[in-house]
Amino acid sequence: MLEDLREGGVGCSPGSWCSPWPLASSNSAFPVCLRCKELKYGKELPQISIIFIFVNEALSVILRSVHSAVNHTPTHLLKEIILVDDNSDEEELKAPLEEYVHKRYPGLVKVVRNQKREGLIRARIEGWKAATGQVTGFFDAHVEFTAGWAEPVLSRIQENRKRVILPSIDNIKQDNFEVQRYENSAHGYSWELWCMYISPPKDWWDAGDPSLPIRVRGRGAHCPLCSMMSHGRGSLEHAGSGALEQA
Repeated sequence: MLEDLREGGVGCSPGSWCSPWPLASSNSAFPVCLRCKELKYGKELPQISIIFIFVNEALSVILRSVHSAVNHTPTHLLKEIILVDDNSDEEELKAPLEEYVHKRYPGLVKVVRNQKREGLIRARIEGWKAATGQVTGFFDAHVEFTAGWAEPVLSRIQENRKRVILPSIDNIKQDNFEVQRYENSAHGYSWELWCMYISPPKDWWDAGDPSLPIRVRGRGAHCPLCSMMSHGRGSLEHAGSGALEQA
């Protein structure tokens, strides 16, 4: 049914053209830290279960996220992708979605369905219950992954299983798909629970290496695990929690 997500296909608006390729179609469209490209990582990294939570999300957007995750995560590091449906009403998110992902990625993509609307956090817990990877990553169902995103995240967790890692999150402008880089900042919460960008500490700036992680414990993210999960994108060991880091 969804072999070709072209004009008029399921999940596409009339007159639109949907495809499994990223919104920013070329890796060169993404600004890349040159130092990051030079880093080498071991092959024996833990596998990750990627969990997407959605409710009445556009089918084409969900599939973009899935394709992006598969295309930009090394096969030996991707344990599975779990789609958690928090009781959507849209028919295209039921049988059409399952038929497509099970045919395109047999055995790789699981679909978990809540029988009633549970809310974001409980939906994530259901995804976590279904996960079998050593590391669990929670993401919005409308994201684009870039090449090389997984290795630094998994490497940091392998070094210390108590770490909770939040990758650097850039913005894709909705009017022209231009990538707007959000760099040199970490995410956290103020004591009033406002989500905020946190400037890196002085020792991070003094090091002069933009590839270094930004630790935010004690810098506003006083509840690091809750902070990372609430923001919507992050990874942690399947049975662990700990200090939040921006990778």
